[in-house]
Amino acid sequence: MPAKSPRPDVRALDYRRVFDGLTEAVLILDPLDELRIIAANAAACTLYGVPHEQLAGSVLGTLAHGDALAGLQIRDLVATGRPRRFQVTHYRADGSELPVDVEASLIDYEGGKLVFCMHRTAAEATSAARHIMTAALEWQLTVDSMETVVLLTDLRGRVIRANRMALERSGAASFTELAGRDVESIGDRQEPFLHAGQLVQLAVAQQSPISSQVEDRGTGRTWHLSTIPAGSGDQGRVVIVARDVSDIIQMESVIRRSEKLASMGELVAGVAHEVRNPLFSISATLDALESRLATRDHATEQHLLNLHRAIQRLSALMQDLLEYGRLPQLDLVTVTLDDVVADAVAAVAGQAEAHGVTIGNRVTPEAGALLADRRRLAQAFQNILGNAIEHSPFGATIDVFAEHRDNEDTSWIACSIADQGPGFGTDDLGRVFEPFFTRRAGGTGLGLAIVERIAQIHGGRVTAANRPGGGAVVTVLLPCLGG
Repeated sequence: MPAKSPRPDVRALDYRRVFDGLTEAVLILDPLDELRIIAANAAACTLYGVPHEQLAGSVLGTLAHGDALAGLQIRDLVATGRPRRFQVTHYRADGSELPVDVEASLIDYEGGKLVFCMHRTAAEATSAARHIMTAALEWQLTVDSMETVVLLTDLRGRVIRANRMALERSGAASFTELAGRDVESIGDRQEPFLHAGQLVQLAVAQQSPISSQVEDRGTGRTWHLSTIPAGSGDQGRVVIVARDVSDIIQMESVIRRSEKLASMGELVAGVAHEVRNPLFSISATLDALESRLATRDHATEQHLLNLHRAIQRLSALMQDLLEYGRLPQLDLVTVTLDDVVADAVAAVAGQAEAHGVTIGNRVTPEAGALLADRRRLAQAFQNILGNAIEHSPFGATIDVFAEHRDNEDTSWIACSIADQGPGFGTDDLGRVFEPFFTRRAGGTGLGLAIVERIAQIHGGRVTAANRPGGGAVVTVLLPCLGG
């Protein structure tokens, strides 16, 4: 039989004041002395109805009235070192039964081991469990309300928890489909889950938070991911937060593009003003020389014609440069889309006739009303029609039509102009609205750039695509009045 160890002076423990102030009943036992109670806090004395001087120094068996379950559980704790939780029936000083929930663990003290036991009544344990469940539910509701993907994994990247957005993005019908799976394997190995798996490995290896940004080429969405490791071993976890920042990236791109275009607009407008006066002087001088030539042979006539064409081309370029560089000041009035389109069709009627092209205008008054600068908006459609005419073969038809497109916030009018030409090159679709980009000989590359600027200052946008049956289609989307 092992020798009894001297009773430690518990009053010397630094945490005595905290120990006495605990609201839950705590007993400290000596495992080498028949599980003798060497300390009990005030809550334990109240729970068992025994004064401190009587409770401290007694053995645990006096509370159990011979029930050996508590002793077996605590001896297993001492042997294995693993914390134990169990339920047992003890007795108060008045003899009444007291079902308690016990949590026992080992603590180091002066080179030896003591047993720290926290006792709760069944009602207290139930209440604590209820509070834990309520807190867990509140946290789940909180993360489920977030519009970001939130995942909890182990240190190997296997899913332990997931919020509502994670389920939606992964395509899983329930959490059971995700539980235990490698994070990079869910969502058909698409972003943000694929990249998240790699970040988990880095975060665990470096034991520090890791952030990264990744673009999903399949959807065009951009994700910002953060992985935060916590703990190690079997209890180690990694929190993954993935936020869709596509709208922010697009906004930044639009701002940068707008700043770039504004700077370029000021430059080209300045150049146009400087060139316009000399160009007018050249045109007037040519007219004067031409009037003084009494007789002209064929070669002279051809030279004069070429000069006039060059001046006309430069004049058109100067007009485009001035229009592109003009500050976006609008004369806004209420107009119907069919009236604006009719103005544009009338403006290009001569050009269409010269190229043998028919314009099929199917825009009706039912298309809706806009708050717009009628002249400038008509110019946008005129530029699109002019491009379509130039790229259409003889005898082709250009279709002009409109439709409504609604989203949660705005009602849009989408006016499309579709031709039967060769369409846009695959590599050109992303550049057709860039200033000075053109594939047409003699083109200025400003027509569609001006269209985009006019659409933007009207609160809309413009898109370009190829028709499935051949040809190009350019669509201007504008907010519908009252939408």
